[in-house]
Amino acid sequence: MYQSSLSGLPKPAKIAYLFVTYILWGSVFYTSINIPYGSMASAISDNPNDRQSLSTFRTMGGMFAGAIIMAVVPLIIYNKENGNDVISGTKFTIVAGVCSLLAVVCYLLCYALTTERVRAQATDAQLEKNNLGVMLKNAVKNRALISIIVASIFMLISQLTIQQMANYVFPNYYGNAKVQSLSVVMMGGGMVIAAVIAKPLAAKFGKAEISVVSNMVAGVVSLLLYFVRPQNVWVYVALQFLCWFGLGVFSMVVWALITDVIDYSEIKNGIREDGSVYALYSFARKLGQALTSGLSGALLSMIGYKKSTAFESQVKEGIFDISTLVPAISFILLALILWFWYPLKKKLVDENVEFLRKKHNKTEEFADTTLMLKKLQENNIALAVVSNNSFSSYSLERRLNVLFPEIKFDYIFAIFLIASKLSLEIICSILHASSAAVLASTPRLTSHFERVVCLSYIFSAIRLPESSNVI
Repeated sequence: MYQSSLSGLPKPAKIAYLFVTYILWGSVFYTSINIPYGSMASAISDNPNDRQSLSTFRTMGGMFAGAIIMAVVPLIIYNKENGNDVISGTKFTIVAGVCSLLAVVCYLLCYALTTERVRAQATDAQLEKNNLGVMLKNAVKNRALISIIVASIFMLISQLTIQQMANYVFPNYYGNAKVQSLSVVMMGGGMVIAAVIAKPLAAKFGKAEISVVSNMVAGVVSLLLYFVRPQNVWVYVALQFLCWFGLGVFSMVVWALITDVIDYSEIKNGIREDGSVYALYSFARKLGQALTSGLSGALLSMIGYKKSTAFESQVKEGIFDISTLVPAISFILLALILWFWYPLKKKLVDENVEFLRKKHNKTEEFADTTLMLKKLQENNIALAVVSNNSFSSYSLERRLNVLFPEIKFDYIFAIFLIASKLSLEIICSILHASSAAVLASTPRLTSHFERVVCLSYIFSAIRLPESSNVI
């Protein structure tokens, strides 16, 4: 994209080159990295506090990286020509190359230093049924996903409107363009404070709850600016700082909210879809960003803004209206969506996390039990069964010690297994349950006692060929 050596190409060739490289960079390679990277937060930890930390560091890391690039790169890429600062194509290419290499190093470090602790468990039947059509159908019915997408669009409207209208409200309405630089600093300050307090507040009150309050405060402040219309630019900057703070709180928790949506989707649909949920959210967010980025320009045209009318009284008032009223409406709608539409408040999030933690643990236990049964069958060990279909405790003890030498089984434990087996057989007889049904219910067994009972029933259910050797 930044190959200055190609600057001598004909204009159509340069446009084609720019088009292809930008599509490859933004729509293919960046997306292929961003979606797994973004959805990885839900796989790194199932702890809501850890996920909030990941969301905060992601937001702040992106903000600080952008600030460093904006501050350092202009010091390098310009040359003085006839007293004017002119961008050097060669230097720009070198800077782009260095940044690209640093990005590769960072991705490799991320791969090497990251551990995925929450792993998706899905059967072959679930994977076969989980096609694109099913995914989109589930997404449309997913209240949490749709509501967080709509909320994020209103966040983008408020954020982009404040940022874009700063180019007009300071030089045109207040006649002081220099203060615009300070407003950028105030934005960063609000984000930093939000980053510090977001995690403890989210842990105590909930991510959605603190987002509702912070955005409602930002909306009320924006309405106050609209009606009061302070003539002192410093009053405007101070009040706008509160808007940035409110927006910052939501920005710090939004990625953690997506991990909550991923958990919610797994419970709702029965299959974990980290990448699919995040991809849909990312796609919808990009569409929203594309649509909202042109909103300010359209509104400026509606109020009659032109170069010749930029400082007319009516146009200046219209500029102030856009810079305050549009964010106010967006902030308030965002708060209302999170409160009334978005379902994942703190209590439900905690319940979902605990439910999935137990589910994933039981899935692992079920896999371990299945391997034990397979080991029994592979070793071709037939268990001695007496006429009343009960075990010989001594024989069982010997079989267990041979089969699982790493575990110490004694005579009392064997008797316990026999008693457990007989008790379970009585229950199963009453319920008319087959051994297959018992195995199917194995993931629901939680306590050590229940697992032992299940194991004893597995032993009694095994029937190997008559040619098998009995120990």
